[in-house]
Amino acid sequence: MSDRSTSPIRTRRSRVRAATASPLLSNVVRGEMSLIGERSTCRASWRGAGRRAIGPPRAGRGASVPRPPQSSDPSRRERADLPAHAGGGGASVPSVSISVVIPTYGRPADLLRCLLALEHQQVHPREVIVVCRRHDAPTRVALERLGSSLPLTVEVIDAECQSVAMNAGVAVATSPVVALTDDDAAPRPTWIAGLQSHHMQPGVGAVGGRDLVHTPEGMLERTVADVGVVKWYGRRVGNHHLGTGAARDVDFLKGVNLSIRRDLWRLDERLQGTGIQMHWEMDVSLAVVGRGLRVVYDPSLIVDHYPAARIGSLDQRTHRARAVVRHEAHNETLAPLKWLPLPRALVTLAYDILVGRPTTPGLVRSAVAMARGERDVARFMLAALAGRWHAVATVLCTARDGPRSRSQP
Repeated sequence: MSDRSTSPIRTRRSRVRAATASPLLSNVVRGEMSLIGERSTCRASWRGAGRRAIGPPRAGRGASVPRPPQSSDPSRRERADLPAHAGGGGASVPSVSISVVIPTYGRPADLLRCLLALEHQQVHPREVIVVCRRHDAPTRVALERLGSSLPLTVEVIDAECQSVAMNAGVAVATSPVVALTDDDAAPRPTWIAGLQSHHMQPGVGAVGGRDLVHTPEGMLERTVADVGVVKWYGRRVGNHHLGTGAARDVDFLKGVNLSIRRDLWRLDERLQGTGIQMHWEMDVSLAVVGRGLRVVYDPSLIVDHYPAARIGSLDQRTHRARAVVRHEAHNETLAPLKWLPLPRALVTLAYDILVGRPTTPGLVRSAVAMARGERDVARFMLAALAGRWHAVATVLCTARDGPRSRSQP
């Protein structure tokens, strides 16, 4: 049994008010842990290194979340019959079950908003696995006091590393599909139902969607042509928060809105970073593509994203120290070298060295910037080149993780 902290929970008011905040979030900010609507008790199972869970996660009184049918056949247990999407004749249609994994640290108010959004899903997940750090007392206290109908499991880890947290959450998941989101996001009600519909299609290995980014200045929106692709000449294009139109195949997804077959999950813990390993989703997604399976981006699968401050480490999205640049360059170089066919991997590496990205500049981009008087770019260029060389050395000194062929495992 885990040692439960008795220190009072300390919550902070979110920088941006969520449209889904409702009375729950305001109650949380005031320190009140009551849920609106029907009151139910959440029995969360607590896990930690070397310790067993205290019973299986169960839904509380009045919860509408069905438990997976018990069977002696493991393959049948992997495909639980969940309620069909609302509508039609109301008949239940067999569909693949989904476990949701949420790594979190030091943001209990944001986390509870995320859990409330999952509670309002039209199709409930089989389980919700929250991965928190052992010394994160505010988050653990908030979860212990939470009332919810969600089948909740809390996985406690000691490492201060995002990749370790995600691997720990996926390791205890029981569904054939695992969906990951951030604690500062709020999936919309049709999110899980939409993920299920895509994962029922043959040849699909990973599915994700759009994250609508809310800032103090408003929501980020503009029209873009490409989303989640690696160009033939090596440039990587994200834009997952701006995608519109129909669902389509892409090369990589964004971590705040990503689901994957559990048997395909493979996150390289050699990825670098202090707390956060940037571009981890590129490594996971390209591994799926490298196995000959589809990665689908559907902009109708929306999570509202309220980017919050990262606690306990440098915010690598805004703090551009040389170490941060080196880590980012290493990670964005490592994944293509591991998973792309050799000609494309070499072209991508050449693009990175010569051009690079604005945050990890290459030789040509740095020369242009220095000609404009941007002297700081020079030290970023050296850090980026160091990170890229480290990625090349990693691949050369170890066996390649993925086959060159596109055959399905």
